[in-house]
Amino acid sequence: KLLSQALQLVFASEVLVLAEYAEFVCTVLYGIYTLVLYHMPYAKYNLNFIGLSEESFWQAATNCAVYAAFE
Repeated sequence: KLLSQALQLVFASEVLVLAEYAEFVCTVLYGIYTLVLYHMPYAKYNLNFIGLSEESFWQAATNCAVYAAFE
């Protein structure tokens, strides 16, 4: 019984670590993607960047980085 409980605890811990890792990696990859895309010549045609000032972009990128750091 003790071994079964220990294995269940290890499994639950692995699932939790995997979920947190996925959240962190997705946030970082999205930040890198938007950073690269914003500096591409065709970014002015992207709906996410139309009407977005450089200051607004850097504010959003900073918010994304802070969120990733807290994950």
